[in-house]
Order: sequence, then structure tokens, then C-alpha cells
Amino acid sequence: MKLLASDVDGTLIHSHGEMKQSTIDAIAAWRKAGHVFAFVTGRDLWILRRDVDKLNIPFDYAICNNGGVIYDANYQPLHEASIAGSLVKQIVEDPIVKDSLYYILSGLEDRYLVEGKKVTDRNYYTNTIQVADIDQHDYYGIDLLFENVEKMDGIAAQLEAKYGDRIAINKNIDSIDINGLGSNKSTGVHWLVENKLTQASDVMVVGDGQNDVQMIKDYHGYTMVNATADIQDIARDVIDDVAKIIDTHI
Repeated sequence: MKLLASDVDGTLIHSHGEMKQSTIDAIAAWRKAGHVFAFVTGRDLWILRRDVDKLNIPFDYAICNNGGVIYDANYQPLHEASIAGSLVKQIVEDPIVKDSLYYILSGLEDRYLVEGKKVTDRNYYTNTIQVADIDQHDYYGIDLLFENVEKMDGIAAQLEAKYGDRIAINKNIDSIDINGLGSNKSTGVHWLVENKLTQASDVMVVGDGQNDVQMIKDYHGYTMVNATADIQDIARDVIDDVAKIIDTHI
């Protein structure tokens, strides 16, 4: 039995929520052959299900929030690394992040937009929440969006210096995902293998973004043709379709 853990955005699902039917069929064949397929994504469960349910993508596990929450195929949580609501409130109110275009907070099933920030076509949510009420819940992710990569990099460095002993910071293009301490895609895959898939004879990973880098390094993983040159340089191979990994290893 082998594990294939795949990033979602830019790897499986491309612009406008599109995914090749041939790739979906390849995943189904992979699972039929007795292997395991997992999503490994920065998305929270709600935003992942929006596309997975629509496209009817078969899977065994979903590593969400950059490893902060891991679900089984019935969307039941198996592992959680939360951030206390009081700390989330402190971060949202911190002047360091005042230039974020929005604040999205991820629960186990819900996705909250913090009121008072610009709403863009890139954010989707199930509920809104007032800053004063943030500390009533614990969360699994804070999603911050910035105007450009340079601003995002600078703010990520400040957040790391101030809060790095209490949270994980995962960068992705022009956004920052703040997740539970120690959470990244690589630690999510590691938890899954150590706790649910101890019989796996091989672990393959694929991704295309900055939040995939550690995972690709740790598991000698694959990347996509749309990845930047620095990510392609560390990958086992550069592909244009996840189905090619399946064809090689099934």
C-alpha cells in the first residue's frame, strides 16, 4: 500500500475550480488498486468541500489548514492543532497585520469573516464575526491577504519574531496562513503515516507553492510545471498532471 498526498490549488484544481476528469479517474484507479489518496492543503474543510463535493473527487484523508486538522473520508476530525481564541483576537488586533485585505478565521466546519475589512472575490465564508467575539472560539487557521509578496514577506517575518513560539506561519504567494503551533504540510503527512498508515511502503507528495516546500524536501516530492524555479529545483520531478505519478507508481 502506498500513499499519494497531493496539494489542491494549482496542483489538482486549477483556475475557476477546474480539474481534469482523467485525473479524477486516475485517483479512483489508484484507490481501487489498494493505495491511499490524501489531500494536503492550506484550505480549511469548508473551502475544500466546496470543490471536492462538486467535482466528486475520491479520497481517503484530507490534511487541511496546512496540517492543522486532519479528517477521514467522512470528514470526521482525526487530529487537531488549534489556536486559542484569545491569541487569535490578539493577532487580529495587532497593528502588524493592519494592512491585510481581510481576516478569515477557520473553525472545524465554519469559516468566519472578521467584520470591518474589505471583502474581495478571493474570500468565501459561512459566517461573519465581530472582533470582540473572536475569543469565544478556538480556531485552526487565520488567513491574511496582502497587496503583494514583498509586503507579505515583511509581515510574516514580524509575526514570526513576535508569535513564532505559539503559532505556525505558512506563506503562500501573497497570503499568510497562521496555523496551530508546529503545523505544516510535512508534519501533517508525517502524522498521517505514523498514526494511520504505518504499513505504507512508499509515500509520495506533490505540490506547487511555498507552503509545499518543506513537504517536498522531506519526502523528495514532485512539483508542477507552474511552480517557480526554486521549487522545481528541489523536486524529484516536474509534472503537468498528478495522474502521471499514479501511472508510474500504481
